[in-house]
Amino acid sequence: MPSQEETAAQVWVATKDTTSVAVLETFARQFGSTVYGSMARAGVEELNRNKIAVVAPPASAPTNEARLNQVDPPRPAAPPATVLTSSTGR
Repeated sequence: MPSQEETAAQVWVATKDTTSVAVLETFARQFGSTVYGSMARAGVEELNRNKIAVVAPPASAPTNEARLNQVDPPRPAAPPATVLTSSTGR
């Protein structure tokens, strides 16, 4: 059975490049006593330092996503076709 350090090393290979704070925090909780747990905590701190504030656009300017998701209004139905008949009965 592999040691916790060996298991942490294997899982760290798949985890180390993540940009998810939640994933790194979970890793740190599970493998916190290993050197990899320390690296995960450092990764969380780095990601939190590098967070950029996102400013919402003004309400009058639709976002690109809103423009892409816009649906054209339904077009009115064409009037029913009229059948012309001859007044002579033909």
